[in-house]
Amino acid sequence: MDLSLVAGLALILVRVGAVVIVAPVFGGTFAPAPVKIGLTLAITLVLVPLVPLPGTLTVAGLVVVALREAMIGVAIGFGVRVVVAAAEMGGYLAGYQLGFAQAATIDPQSGVRNNTIALIYGNLATLIFFAVNGHHLVLRALLQSYRRLPVGFGQVDDGVVPVVMAMLGTVFVTGAQLAAPVVVVMLVLEAGLGLLGRAASGVDLFALTPPMRLLVGLAALGTGIVAVPEVMSGLIRRALELAARLALGVG
Repeated sequence: MDLSLVAGLALILVRVGAVVIVAPVFGGTFAPAPVKIGLTLAITLVLVPLVPLPGTLTVAGLVVVALREAMIGVAIGFGVRVVVAAAEMGGYLAGYQLGFAQAATIDPQSGVRNNTIALIYGNLATLIFFAVNGHHLVLRALLQSYRRLPVGFGQVDDGVVPVVMAMLGTVFVTGAQLAAPVVVVMLVLEAGLGLLGRAASGVDLFALTPPMRLLVGLAALGTGIVAVPEVMSGLIRRALELAARLALGVG
């Protein structure tokens, strides 16, 4: 058996496996291991005829190239994680305004405690990702990465830091946009209740405020959630573009 061929196939598995492990819609952290392994093998077998394999490598060179492949795969997977993280942050901010911060449960996608609204937004982002064929875009980006960054040696570019900052900024900005309807409405409601308390001191605001906050907040949430698909559709391409820039930087 040609050991160089086996090493080349193993290197392809590294990049593909990193994408599957990091990207929530493909596998993520808490997907069953057999599912992630099977998906990695399936994608690798499809890519083998299309990917040029490197020549003979030493053991040290093989380790360095494997680390590079892992970093490129992680960079591509981060593009998908940005989409889900932005949706979850928007849902978390909205849920916090509604008073759902204490009603938290374990998110199976990220493994952290999130409130119910954050879980809904995260799952909605995942469904939208599939609905707009975002998984096809990720697979195309993975194939293009082998053409732009073939298996072999490379170096980390100093432009990685600005791209990472742009990714984090995208998460916060998009999350604020998704939560804005609820946050603004709740701010107006709080101001109105404050004025009511000053004008009519006999009103029991302690009994009136919780149900008012919940009813008005849920109405604002139901009105604003219809904009989530449009925001997510625009974010998907932006996140994948940032992921491509990050992959080029670490490759």
